[in-house]
Amino acid sequence: MKKLIYIICILLTGMWVSCSSEESSSLNSNVPFYQSLDVEYYVSKNKTKASANFNKYNALGDNIQLTGISSIKFNNDKPNYVNIAPFFYTYSFNGLDDITFRFTRNRNEVYINTVSIKDIEPIDFPAGFNDIDVNKKVDFRWIGSPVGKKEEVQIRIVTAEGEYNFYDDTVGDDFIRLALPKSVDKGDVTVSLTRIRKMALKEAESAGGEIKVSYIRDKDIRLR
Repeated sequence: MKKLIYIICILLTGMWVSCSSEESSSLNSNVPFYQSLDVEYYVSKNKTKASANFNKYNALGDNIQLTGISSIKFNNDKPNYVNIAPFFYTYSFNGLDDITFRFTRNRNEVYINTVSIKDIEPIDFPAGFNDIDVNKKVDFRWIGSPVGKKEEVQIRIVTAEGEYNFYDDTVGDDFIRLALPKSVDKGDVTVSLTRIRKMALKEAESAGGEIKVSYIRDKDIRLR
């Protein structure tokens, strides 16, 4: 049973990394693009964030900025482009609708991939989850199915001093053990509960790619 914890300070999470990239119009047409597509459904907020990135040959290849004929659209909208990892292309939507990524490599190559909230099992907080005793280890059991194949469940607790992140990617597990340091600041905090599923692309070049879809719920509780 794999239950890990890691702590990330707000100062660290706030440091985005600027990355170099190559323009697609300068690349040979036989260089395949690896697609990384990401959709986050913020169920509690009724909002959706879509993101995409492109790399040469594989996930570890050089980043690519789509220029010239090449382009990407999210539900027919042109996304924002910022040269910052992990996703150069992002766009936010109201509601929890399907997201269709339309990647045009050239006039004769168009790849379409659609993501739906139905692609991932829902997850929710159990009734009565209103506080955490920092002096005890808490076995948090979510409402919803256990961890499935190519899935991960995460819990993020945001306090005034930083973030505490817990995750479980062991198939069949249905709880995460929360163990906060006794020195943590007590009081009101926000907890995010996320189920993440990784899926194969429906349409892609030979380099392939990956779709990641997340189902996210937030709740304000109290540390005591």
